[in-house]
Amino acid sequence: RDPIQKARSRFIAEGSFTAAELDSLDERAAGDVARAVEYAEASPEPDVSEALRDIFAETK
Repeated sequence: RDPIQKARSRFIAEGSFTAAELDSLDERAAGDVARAVEYAEASPEPDVSEALRDIFAETK
């Protein structure tokens, strides 16, 4: 009942994508996530005073 697996199967059955193309997309996405995690972990911790910055909109 995994919607991603169902979509994958449907795309392949319809001929929209090949399994190899979808595998390539999966690999790219995993690489993007790994790089984002690496960047986040290497970045300095934000200053506590910035914790709520740009979270709430000013009301008029």
